[in-house]
Amino acid sequence: MLWGSGVADARNCPEGAFENFPPGEATAVGFDPAVLADAIGDLRRSDRDIRSLLVVKDCKLVVELYRVGLGRDFAHSMYSVAKSFVVTLAGILVREGKLSLDAPLTMALDRPVGIADATWARAGHVRVRHVFGMLSGYEYVHTPTSHPLYTAMDRRQIALLPGTEPAPGTRFNYSDADAVLAAATVAKAAGRDLLAFARDALFKPLGFREVEWWYRDHAGLYHAGGGLRVRPMDAAKLGQLYLQRGLWDGHEIIAPSFVEEVWRAGPNPNYGLFWWRTSSDNGFFARGWKGQRVFVFPEFELVIATTAHMDDDNSSDLHSAVRKIVSALREKRSGVVTEGSQALRRELAQPFDGNIPGPVPLPEDRPGKL
Repeated sequence: MLWGSGVADARNCPEGAFENFPPGEATAVGFDPAVLADAIGDLRRSDRDIRSLLVVKDCKLVVELYRVGLGRDFAHSMYSVAKSFVVTLAGILVREGKLSLDAPLTMALDRPVGIADATWARAGHVRVRHVFGMLSGYEYVHTPTSHPLYTAMDRRQIALLPGTEPAPGTRFNYSDADAVLAAATVAKAAGRDLLAFARDALFKPLGFREVEWWYRDHAGLYHAGGGLRVRPMDAAKLGQLYLQRGLWDGHEIIAPSFVEEVWRAGPNPNYGLFWWRTSSDNGFFARGWKGQRVFVFPEFELVIATTAHMDDDNSSDLHSAVRKIVSALREKRSGVVTEGSQALRRELAQPFDGNIPGPVPLPEDRPGKL
């Protein structure tokens, strides 16, 4: 089990719709303010383009920081964090009895035009859970900037073409082709496209705003590996939903058992179903290129969301700062609390510096408002 007994109610936000998390004082929810201030300072000193940092504890927003010129109403490209949203949509359909993780792809997908009989027969050996766990066995090489998958008229055709070696379910291979197939199973089970279904089944109940989903192919399918743009505030709500075991405003969005299944490790001990597992503190996170993250730490009733524009090779600075944020709930420094609180107030009063070089920007890297 991922949670102890009798603690779920303490984690849940109060019932009633809300657009933004209510503010809270760090010390009131158990943070050492000096350690938390140090963690924020580390991100400033890391020389990375951090665009947002939100820390939610006990459903209270204790840190909300943005880059110069940005604010809470700007949507950001979340890259592969979209995968964690898509598996959540799958969970809604599983709860409704419209999708089975054990169904073969040949039952869960519409057959793409032009797919050879042998290729389609091979898809019959791949289960829905395999594509959500990056375990399809398809020999896909992850090259996001050049792979024909991203420009195909019907991405399913490209995703189904490679051979399946070894057998499905036995080897982890990070693959946007698996994400394409996963998104297609959700769209078929929902009977409409991902964005339309997500708006009604997830975004509206959780009070999302400023949502976009880019890069629909000519077959009408959105790409689960990226293209989703949301506010950091709303990205944090995804983490809070999982912290609350699928409950929101008194309603079950996804079943607690599905949350358990999503976070259970597969052949890769660091990966479940479109969610990663942290190396410490028994946490889980949705991970997107260039520093997009949603961390959930059930033991600490904690959610941390970030957006950024950095090389993935430099993401260790981000993860180190997150570990320090968690440690601010576990460690209490000796000394005067007032001094730590003053240091934290100084950090919270300063936006992140926006004049930091990063990777070559793509059109979706520009935050924006609808």
